[in-house]
Parts: sequence; C-alpha cells; structure tokens
Amino acid sequence: MAETEAHLETSPLNYQFGEFTLNVARGCLLKAGEEIKLRPKVYETLKYLVEHPGRLIGKQELMQAVWPDAFVTDDSLVQCTLELRRALGDRDQQLLRTVPRRGYLFTAKVIPGATKSDHFPAIDPLDLPGGRDWSSAKVARKRHNLPNPRTSPCWGKIASIRFVCSVRPEPCGIASLH
Repeated sequence: MAETEAHLETSPLNYQFGEFTLNVARGCLLKAGEEIKLRPKVYETLKYLVEHPGRLIGKQELMQAVWPDAFVTDDSLVQCTLELRRALGDRDQQLLRTVPRRGYLFTAKVIPGATKSDHFPAIDPLDLPGGRDWSSAKVARKRHNLPNPRTSPCWGKIASIRFVCSVRPEPCGIASLH
C-alpha cells in the first residue's frame, strides 16, 4: 500500500507527447486543448504505453496491465491498439509501433509533468463575456425519448407479474395449467 501511495505521489499528472497531453488527473487525452474521447481500456493502454516510452512492451505484459483480472485474447489487444491509433491519427505508426510477434513500442518523445493546459484561461466559468449573469441561466438539455419507467405500458405488466409470482405458491414459469 505504501508503495502505491509513493507511486501516486511521484507520478506526474500530465504527459506531453507531440501535440497531445495525457491528463492523468482528469483521466483524459487532449489535443490542442480539445478532449479526445477514449474508451476506458483504450485510455489505460495509452497511459501504460506513455508511462514506458521507448521500451518494447510485450503483449502479455500489456494485457496484464490493462486487463489484470480477465482473460483476453490477442484480438482484444489488437482492437484496442487500432482504436488508439485512430484516436491519435497514427496511421503510419509514428507514435505507436507494432513489433511483430513481440509487442508494442511507444516511440514518441514523452515529457512527464508537462502541461499544455496552461493555455486554458483561468477564468471563473460564471464570469462570461457579454455582461450576462449565467449562474441562473437555464441550460438547454437534449431530451431523449426514453419511456418513464412508472408511466411506461410495460410497468403495469411487470408489476402484475411480480404480484402473481409473490401470491402463487408454485414458482413462476412452472405453474400447472388447470
């Protein structure tokens, strides 16, 4: 536990490589200040590779780091690295090289602790231009046409099934037809 805490204290919150910033504190990847959406396992793969730049990382090592408690095949790792390359725009394998039958090599120059987020203005988000007080403004939200569980036509049927199952002595689905 103390080793984990020591690692957390010494590991940088950001890694800079190329035009990207991996923000470990927020758990996201930024390109020119814009967040690039990554699925959790793709993010974990990138984080592990960035933390070990210039070192050949075997497939088994990477799978153990990203999926420690699960059995996954090489196909899962291949799909993950394909998705990562797509997110990085690394079609020519300039950042992440595949070493056939051995593993992966993150070749980009990584600068730990660097932040490109310094160019974000440090303003109060409620102090926006135009002199308008946005603190009480309503935010437009996209409504999805999802059924309300209490008013859905299925709600009554589910409640009826539960009632019947709780009243009848025989288990549901095994009741004899008389």
